Amino acid sequence: MTDLRSQLDALSAVLEAVRGEYGAETQENSALKERLAALETDLKRNQDAQKLQRLGSELGRAASEHVCPTCHQGVSNELLPTVDSVGMALDENIAFVKSQLELYRSALLNSRERLQEIAARYRGPNGISRTSSSNCGCFVRN
Repeated sequence: MTDLRSQLDALSAVLEAVRGEYGAETQENSALKERLAALETDLKRNQDAQKLQRLGSELGRAASEHVCPTCHQGVSNELLPTVDSVGMALDENIAFVKSQLELYRSALLNSRERLQEIAARYRGPNGISRTSSSNCGCFVRN
């Protein structure tokens, strides 16, 4: 009886560790999905801005050229924010966002694989898993 109790305690400890790992990986998976959605939005906006630029739009250039976008009069440096660094051009930004999308898609795929591996460990090598219909945490053989 003591031997069975020890085995049950060991299995319970492993189960709790796997649950914690699964929870952490699930959160990581959700964060990756959110970041991917934000990157896809950024890519679309940059591609739209690039298309407008190709069609002759000068929106967004006024601040860097110190010209009012409405009346086209010169604007003094005192009214404009001071920026010490130069941002990426649209082409560079689009390429960067695409590379980030590729990186995050790969990370999401890896996360999905890890979730499947953790779920397989939860089921165990002997087909043992916790019953979903039981509230007591019993184990049954599948």
